Amino acid sequence: MDPSSRYNAPNFFIFLVLFYIISNTNSGDSGLLLEETARKLEHDKTYLGLLKNATYDKRFQVLNHTVTIQQAHLDEIPNLALAYDSHEHLPFYLNASSSLKGSWHSTSHANTTEPFFSGGGKMSASIDDRFIKTAGASRARASFTFTSRSGWSTRDLELQGVHHHESGLLFLASDHTEAGGMFYAPMLANASTFNLTREAAATVLQTRISEQRPYDGVESECNYFAACQLHRTLGTPQALQVAEEEYAYHTGRAYQVLPPVQMSCFVFSEDCHVDVHLQCDGLREVLLNRRAHDHAIFFILIVLAQIGLTTRQMRQTASPSHLWRISLWSIGLQCLLDGYHAVAYFVLGLTLPALFIPLMAAAFLSIMLMTLYGLRYLLFIYRMHRQLVEVAPTQTPATEPTPEASAETLTTGVETPAPLTEAQIERRDLSALYVRFYFALLVLLFVSLQIAYLPQRFRDLSLITGLLLLNSYWLPQVFRHFKRGHRKSLSFTYVGGISACRMSLVLYLFCYNGNVFFQEVNVTAALGIASWVWLQIMLLGGQALFGPRFMVPASWSRSLPSVYDYHAIPAEDEESLLAAQGNDEATCAICMASIDLPHRTVVPDTSPETTTAGLHLLAAGVWRRGFMRTPCKHYYHSDCLETWMQRRLRCPVCRAVLPPA
Repeated sequence: MDPSSRYNAPNFFIFLVLFYIISNTNSGDSGLLLEETARKLEHDKTYLGLLKNATYDKRFQVLNHTVTIQQAHLDEIPNLALAYDSHEHLPFYLNASSSLKGSWHSTSHANTTEPFFSGGGKMSASIDDRFIKTAGASRARASFTFTSRSGWSTRDLELQGVHHHESGLLFLASDHTEAGGMFYAPMLANASTFNLTREAAATVLQTRISEQRPYDGVESECNYFAACQLHRTLGTPQALQVAEEEYAYHTGRAYQVLPPVQMSCFVFSEDCHVDVHLQCDGLREVLLNRRAHDHAIFFILIVLAQIGLTTRQMRQTASPSHLWRISLWSIGLQCLLDGYHAVAYFVLGLTLPALFIPLMAAAFLSIMLMTLYGLRYLLFIYRMHRQLVEVAPTQTPATEPTPEASAETLTTGVETPAPLTEAQIERRDLSALYVRFYFALLVLLFVSLQIAYLPQRFRDLSLITGLLLLNSYWLPQVFRHFKRGHRKSLSFTYVGGISACRMSLVLYLFCYNGNVFFQEVNVTAALGIASWVWLQIMLLGGQALFGPRFMVPASWSRSLPSVYDYHAIPAEDEESLLAAQGNDEATCAICMASIDLPHRTVVPDTSPETTTAGLHLLAAGVWRRGFMRTPCKHYYHSDCLETWMQRRLRCPVCRAVLPPA
C-alpha cells in the first residue's frame, strides 16, 4: 500500500464528516428560509397593490400605515430647491452615484429621543443611483455617516427611495418595515413629482417580486425620512453624458471635466423628533474610480521601487559581517508594513470592483516584496545573528570515572542523539521565523479590525499611534549601532529611498482629500510621522559621520563593549615619525594614493574633564572621516578600507585581524 494513501485516508474521512454536518445544518434551515421568503413576497405584493392605487390627494390614507409626516416637514422640501435654483438653464446630474463629504447641523426639538442629533458636526454620504425601466426616475440608495463635533460618537443611516431626474430631488426613507424605504418615498413628493415617484417605486417592487428577491430589512426605533436636492451643474446634459461615458469606457471623444456633485438634504424623524440639515459635495462615482485607478498605479510603482531598493541592498550586504550589523527588528517592522499594505489593497480591491485589477496587482507585489525579499532577507539576518550569538560550551578537564559510574554507563544503552544537519537547521529556523512573523501580522490585523468599529476620534488616534510605531523601523538599527558599536550598516540610498516610498503613502493618506481610503485630511499627523522618520534618518547619518555613540555622554557607554575608533587622530609619535620622513602624508596600500593626515595641534582641548565623548568627535571635525587607521597603525582611505572590509576583515598590509567597523 502506498504510504501517502494511508495519510490521505483520515483527511478524506474528516472531509466527509464536515460535509455531512454542514449539509444537515443547512437542510434544517432551508425550509424556514423558504417560508420566510414566501411571506415577504406576499407583503411586497400587498404594498405593490397599494402603490398602484395611491393618488396624491389620498396618499397619506393609502401609504401611511405605521408612520405619519407633519405638514411642516413637507413644507421644508421646496425650500431646498428655492435656495439653490438660481440657474434654471443648467442641468442636474441624471445619475447621482457619488461619494460626498460635508457638515450637518440640527434644528431638533428639545424633547428629541436622539441626543446625538441635538448638535452638529461632519458627515459623509455614499449615493448609489441605478436606472430602472421607468423613464425620468431611478432607484437611489444612500448611506449617511454623521460624526459629532467632538469626533467621539457617530451615527449611520441607511435610506432608499427614488431620484426624480427633472427636479433633481431624491426622496428617501429608512428601512423601518418589511417594504423598506421604497414604499414610503412617494409620501415626500409634491403634486408634480408624485406620479413619477410612485411609478418608480412600484417598478422596483415589481422587479423584486419577479426576481423572487424580497427586501430583507430590519425594523428600527426611529423612522427617518430624507429629501435631498442636487445642485445644478455647469454644462449641457449632452456634455455631461459624454463625459460620464468617456470616464467609464474611454472611447476617445473630447469631453469636459465632470464638475463636483453638490447636494443639500433635510433629514427628519417624526417619532424621535429629529430635524437635521446638511450640506455636502464630492465627486461622481466614475470620476472617483478614474482617479482611484491612477492612485492604484501609483501604489504599484511605489512597491516596485521598494523591490528594487531591497534587492540592491541585499546584494550589497551579502557578507556575514554586514548581516551581523543589521537589526532584525528594522527589517521585521518593514515586512509587517508590507504585509499590512497587501491586506489593505486586497480588501479595498474587493470593496471597489472598478479597481479590482490594479489593487490586486498592488497586493500581489506587496506580498512578493514581503515573502520573496523581506522575509528572505530577514531569514539571512536571523541565521547570522543566531550563529554568532551561540557560544560553544566550555570544555572541562576530563576526570577519571568511578567504577560504579562506568558500569552504569555501559548498561544503560542510551544513545546520544545525532546532531542536526544543515538542512534541518535551516527548516527549523525558517519555521520559527515564519510562525513568529505571521502571528505578529495576524495580531496586527485583528487589532486593526477591532479599531475599525470604534468612533472616529478613537480610530484616528489609534491609526496615528499605530503608524508612528510601525514607522519606527530605523530606531532598532540606531539602537544596534549604539549597542554593538557599528557605524554604518545600511546604504543611505536604501534608507532614503525606502523612507521616501513609505512616507509617500502616509502623505497620501493624511494630506490628499480624495484618497481611496476615505481618510480625513490631517496635516499635523502627516508632519508628525514625517518628522519622526526624518529624526531616525538623522540619527543614522550622525552615527555614520560622528560615531555610533555620539549622542550620549561617555559615562553612559562605559558599560557597553569598547569600540575601536578607526578615525582617531594620529598619535604624537606617529606624527614625529612622519615629520622625520619629510612629509605629513601616508600612502593607502589599496589605491596607492596619498592620504592627507590632520595635525593634532589643530584639534581643540577634548579632555574628558571638559567635554563628553560625543562633543569630542564633533570638535575633531568631519575631515577625520576621510581616512581610517587600523589597530596595526596602517592608514587607508575610508572608502577603500570599507570596501575591502565588506569581503575580509584583515589588514591589506600585514594581514592582521581587523575589528568590525
